[in-house]
Amino acid sequence: MKVALSWLKDHIELNENAEQLDGLLTGCGLEVEHTEEVCSIEGGLKGLVIGEVLTCAKHPNADKLSVTTVKVAEDRILPIVCGAPNVAAGQKVVVAVPGTTIYPSSGEPFTINKSKIRGEVSEGMICAEDEVGLGESHAGIMVLDAAAQVGTAAADYFKVEQDVMLEIGLTANRGDAASHRGVARDLSALLHRPLKKANLSLATSAENKQWTITLKDADCPRYTGILLENIEVKESPDWLKNRLKSIGLNPINNVVDVTNFVLHDIGQPIHAFDADQIKGEAIIVQKAEAGSVFVTLDGEERKMQGTELMICNAEEPMAIAGVFGGLKSGVSSSTKRVFIESAYFDPASIRKTAKLHGLSTDASFRYERGTDPEITIFALEKVVVLLHQVAGAKVASRLIDVYPEPVKPFDVKLERIYLDKLLGVHVPSEEVERILLALEIEIKLKDADSWTLQVPAFKSDVTRPADVAEEIIRIYGLDKVPMPEKVAVNFGASKKPEPYKMRKKASELLVSRGFSEVSNNSMTKAAHYSEEVLAKSVYLKNPLSNDMNVMRPGMLAGLLENVAYNRNRKNHDLKFFEFGKVYRKSDDGKYQESMRLAMLISGSWTGENWHGGSRASDFYLLKQEVEAVMLRMGMKCRDSKRSHEVWNAPEATEAWMQIAPISKKLLKAFDIQADVYYAELDWDKLTSGVSAANRFYSKPAPKFPAVRRDLSLVLDQNGRFADLEKIIKETDKGLIRDVHVFDVYEGDKLPEGKKSYSISFVLQNEEKTLSDKEIDALMNKLIVNFEQRAGAQIRK
Repeated sequence: MKVALSWLKDHIELNENAEQLDGLLTGCGLEVEHTEEVCSIEGGLKGLVIGEVLTCAKHPNADKLSVTTVKVAEDRILPIVCGAPNVAAGQKVVVAVPGTTIYPSSGEPFTINKSKIRGEVSEGMICAEDEVGLGESHAGIMVLDAAAQVGTAAADYFKVEQDVMLEIGLTANRGDAASHRGVARDLSALLHRPLKKANLSLATSAENKQWTITLKDADCPRYTGILLENIEVKESPDWLKNRLKSIGLNPINNVVDVTNFVLHDIGQPIHAFDADQIKGEAIIVQKAEAGSVFVTLDGEERKMQGTELMICNAEEPMAIAGVFGGLKSGVSSSTKRVFIESAYFDPASIRKTAKLHGLSTDASFRYERGTDPEITIFALEKVVVLLHQVAGAKVASRLIDVYPEPVKPFDVKLERIYLDKLLGVHVPSEEVERILLALEIEIKLKDADSWTLQVPAFKSDVTRPADVAEEIIRIYGLDKVPMPEKVAVNFGASKKPEPYKMRKKASELLVSRGFSEVSNNSMTKAAHYSEEVLAKSVYLKNPLSNDMNVMRPGMLAGLLENVAYNRNRKNHDLKFFEFGKVYRKSDDGKYQESMRLAMLISGSWTGENWHGGSRASDFYLLKQEVEAVMLRMGMKCRDSKRSHEVWNAPEATEAWMQIAPISKKLLKAFDIQADVYYAELDWDKLTSGVSAANRFYSKPAPKFPAVRRDLSLVLDQNGRFADLEKIIKETDKGLIRDVHVFDVYEGDKLPEGKKSYSISFVLQNEEKTLSDKEIDALMNKLIVNFEQRAGAQIRK
C-alpha cells in the first residue's frame, strides 16, 4: 500500500521527513518497504526552461524544418532546428537544453544532445506538450503566455508538485491502516498530535424519487447510497490528478478519480453507477445465480458460482459486490446521473469471491481486511462534496442508508496486572489511556486495577486483552521493553521428534543428494483414478475447475504430471521428491488424511562425463535413496516381499512403504516415454515409533584391528539377501561389525535357476585382536547355517 507525505499532512501536522517517518511507522508495525521521491509530472521537467524564439528561418536543406535561435538565459542563445509547423519568432516556448532527459506521455525517455540536422547545428529542442508529459497533443510546440519569463525553470512555471511516496507492507490484520487516515491515526498516537477534523456540509434532497435499496443477504450488513445529477464527466483538476499520481495511480476522469481519492483517503471503497443504467430505480444486494455469466469492466465474461454477492437492479446484476464493477453500468463520458454506493461487506465473502475469480482490486484489498461499517455515510458525504466541486453534481435524492443489524464493537476488559506481565514493562496508566484514545479505543470504565474498553469495529483484529496489549506496546515502543540480565531457556527433551523437524531433515538430505522438491496441488482431477478408488475419495463441493474436483488419494499423479511437463521441455534427467497429504473416506464415512513422502527418478542418474559412461536410473538407485532417508531418521530398511512388480495406478497403497517402477500403461496415460521409478512412504506410520533420530551416541575409537572375510554363496533364483542377513544376525551379535553384498552373479557358470551373492564380512573384537582360529570358527558356523536354513552352498 502506498501513501504520500503531502497527503498525510491533510490529516495530521507533520514536520518529520521521509526517513524519520520510515522509522516511526516500521517501529509500530507498519513496515515501510520502500520510499521514493515522486513528481506530479514524470521526470519533474528537470532541465527544461522557458525560452524566447528570437529568429526563425526556413531550413536550407529541408522544406519542413526551421532553423531558430532561442534565448534561454540572459547570456545564452541556442541554435535549434525545429520541425513544428507553428514555430515563429517572438514566441515563449519550453526548451530542453543539451543533457536533458525527456519523459514523453507515451514511449521511453530519451536524452537531448547537441547534433547536426541536415547540416545545421541544433543545441536543444523546442517541446510539444506530449514530448514532456504535459498533455497528449503533438500538433505543434507549446506556445506560452507572453508574460512568461525567459530562463524560468519549467517545473516552476507549470507548478510541478514534488512529493515523497512511502510503500507500506500492510499485513492482513491491519485493515484499519489501509488509508492515509489510518496511517495518520498511528502517527497521531506516536507523535502525541491530534488528527485534523474533517468538516463537511451536505445538503440532501427531500425527494426520494422512488429509489429503493433491498438487502437479501447477510453478507451485506450495511448499504448506503445517494443519487446525483447534472454530472459533467471530464478531466479532473490538477490537485486531484496530482494526489492520485503521488501514489502511482493514473487519473481516469473526475467521477472515477473522486471515488479512488476517497478510498485511499479514508479507506472506504466507493462505487459509482451510471444511474440511467439502473433499471427500476432499485438496488438489490443478493447472491449471484449459479451458472450465470457476468461481464466485468475489463470486458471479461465471468461464470458465477452462486456464492458471489452481487449488486443488482430490478432486472440484472450490475457489479460483483466489493470486487469489480460491470461493463454496462460503469460511468462513461456520456453519463449525466450517477448513483453512489458506500457499503460494508463481510470480509470473508469478499475474500472468497476475489480468490474464486482471480481478481484483486483496491476495493477488495480493503474489504478483505475489514472496513469501518460506521464510516459509510461520512465517505458518501465526502464524495458528494467533491463531485459538486469537480463535476458540478447536484443531489437528486435523500441519502438512503439501510443498516438493519448494526455491527457491534468489541468489549474487552484489560487488567493492569495482566498487561504488565504480558508486556514485561510497566506502561504508566496515563500513557495507556492516551494511546487507547488516540487509536479510537473508547474507555467505558476504569478503576485502579483494570479498564473496560469498547474497540471500534474497524479494528477487527483487536478482540482480546492480548490484542489490546499489542496495540499499546507497538505505540509505546518495543525498544522500551528492558532485556533481562539472565535469560532462562528450557531445552525440554521430547521422546518423539517434532514432525516438522523430521521432514526438514529428510528434505535437506534429499536436496543434498541431487533431488528437487516439488509442491503439487492437493486438489486433482478424478479422471486419473478408477471408480473403485473414487468411491472412497473426498470430492469438493465447489471445485475451481474439473481438473481440481477431488482431493488427491495418492501423490503419484501430480509427480507424473511434473515429469511430463519437464520432458516436454527437454529436461529428461529428473529426481523429484514431495511431502504432502493424501485423502480418503473410510468405510464409516469419516474423512482421513495422512502425510506421505513421495520420491521419483527418471532418465540418467549420473549424466555423461569423461570419466565413464552415464548410468540410467533404476530400482536399486531409488531404493538406495529411500534407505538413506530412513538411516537419517534413525532407522534401517529391511527388505520385504513386493506385492506387485510395478505401479499400475496413481493412488496410494495401504503399505507403509513401497518402491517400484511405473507400468508402461500408466506412463502412456501421462504421455511419458521413459522409465520412471517411484517410492511412496507413509510418513505418519514411518515416524510414529521413531525416537532415536534425535539422539546422539558416542563411543571410543576401536583399539584393535578389524578383519575382512568374503564368501560367495550359491542359492535359488528367488533367494533374497534379506533372508541371509537375518541368518547372519542370529548367528552372531558380537563380532560382526558390517555386512554388505559386493557382487551378484547370474550366468552360464551356474546351474539353471541359481544365482550367487558375494558377501563381505567385517569382524572386530573391542577387547582384543582376533585370532585366525576364532575367525575361522565363526565363518564355519555361518556356512553351516547358510546351508541348513537357506539351502545355500559355497561357490567354488
